[in-house]
Amino acid sequence: MMKGAALLDNFFLYFSENEVILWDVVHHDQWALDKETLINILDKFYSDVQTGETKAADFLQSNGAFISGDLARKQWGWDVLSWFYHYGTKLSLPPSTEGKEGASEDPRVSWVGQYVDYCKQVPEKAKGKYNYPEVDIPLNSFPTTNQLESVFGTRFSSRKFVPGTTLKRELLEKILFHCVKFRTSPFVEKFYKAHSDKINYFGYFRSSPAGGALQATDIYLIVHSVQGIDPGIYLYNPIDHGLTKVGDAVSHDKIRRLLVGQPYAEGAAVNICFVCKFNRFWSKYRHSRIYRMAYLEAGHLSENIFLYAHSLEQDVFIAGAFYDEEFENLLKLDKDSAMVFFMAIGEGEHACFPVEYLPSDSTKLA
Repeated sequence: MMKGAALLDNFFLYFSENEVILWDVVHHDQWALDKETLINILDKFYSDVQTGETKAADFLQSNGAFISGDLARKQWGWDVLSWFYHYGTKLSLPPSTEGKEGASEDPRVSWVGQYVDYCKQVPEKAKGKYNYPEVDIPLNSFPTTNQLESVFGTRFSSRKFVPGTTLKRELLEKILFHCVKFRTSPFVEKFYKAHSDKINYFGYFRSSPAGGALQATDIYLIVHSVQGIDPGIYLYNPIDHGLTKVGDAVSHDKIRRLLVGQPYAEGAAVNICFVCKFNRFWSKYRHSRIYRMAYLEAGHLSENIFLYAHSLEQDVFIAGAFYDEEFENLLKLDKDSAMVFFMAIGEGEHACFPVEYLPSDSTKLA
């Protein structure tokens, strides 16, 4: 257990226009402070720095703050900028209302109903958002002439999979081999050999770009129904092109709950969890700016998988809304890792929206 002022490393002070806010980044609590309380906290804090006591933490805890002593920042390899954002934007799983009195018989209908109500507000808010200036140079349009162009033209996110269908193992193997497996580049190998006296090491490559060629994204599979592979959680080895089982089977219902209630991945044959290994970035880049690369890299990689799966006539759903800690516990990730993106692949109905989950009194979807 940490002692003294270090207990407050999860907190920061935000000076807004009219007030000072004390913000607990990890637990997402905020308090507006009057001048007397602010001075009181600062006095106790500076006293704790000298004595090692916990007066400031005790004062905050007595006023409703959560003081855990489990400091994530001590294990963070960048500065505090990225730490604030990473922990401050995590979603926490709220208490479940499913099965309780007054709850919807089908939580999928309840969730979709709330989503539809929200969407009805969006068009009015979005007016004027795409007011581009008049073009000066019109550009030509082109017909689709090859498979790659066809994939670009027909790509869309599917939100309705066919329950009970099985993905052929070969298709999953192809996706992992062509999109995720590490490879070397003949050009890079030639360049390295020509300049080996000046260059110590070249990293691995994939079909998508990665910051510093560090390949900080690992792929975890949650297999539901893939030919020849037992349901469970698997870590993909991009060097040896194989799977290591790290967890038991997971129900579609649990995945729905961890996706903040979204029912769109139900029935998918396999889920892909994109996990950033932050320590691979920390080994080379020490400033928070590189934190951006965690999401850019996962985005590049996921889109390659998306397009290739689509070319194999598979439907794909992607999501960035999920309960971080619950997914990370499910995957048994260490403190240097974080899940940053989710994908579901399988046979689908090519539906942008599962209309059967719409509330019976729902009007036209905006």
